[in-house]
Amino acid sequence: MGEVRDTFKVTNIMTNVSIDLDLLIDTGAVLPSISRDTFEKLGFNVTSRVDVELGDGTTKVFDTCIACFSWHERIAASQTLILDYGVEGVIGQVILEQMDVNVHCTSNKIYPAHPAIAYPYLKFK
Repeated sequence: MGEVRDTFKVTNIMTNVSIDLDLLIDTGAVLPSISRDTFEKLGFNVTSRVDVELGDGTTKVFDTCIACFSWHERIAASQTLILDYGVEGVIGQVILEQMDVNVHCTSNKIYPAHPAIAYPYLKFK
């Protein structure tokens, strides 16, 4: 199994500023994350701080913001971890579930879980 990646639009809905990011799809992560660089470019405010257990069992405190992610007409908003400068962001389980998207590990792609079902979505102007 290789790396699964795709392009997501990340939006600050308070300022309507967006940026397209190539993000890693991490099915082991719960919350999405963005780098502090992206956080600053989009003009987010810190909404809270959370304790997160990392893969090695240690705990670290992260600032969070509320970010909106869109992919092929599917939109989801979530509490989002703010990582250090230059650290790559990820899409975790919360966004995948909200968008009704599955990961196809052998093709290294994501796809709609139920493409025949009409999916309600919002568009940003």
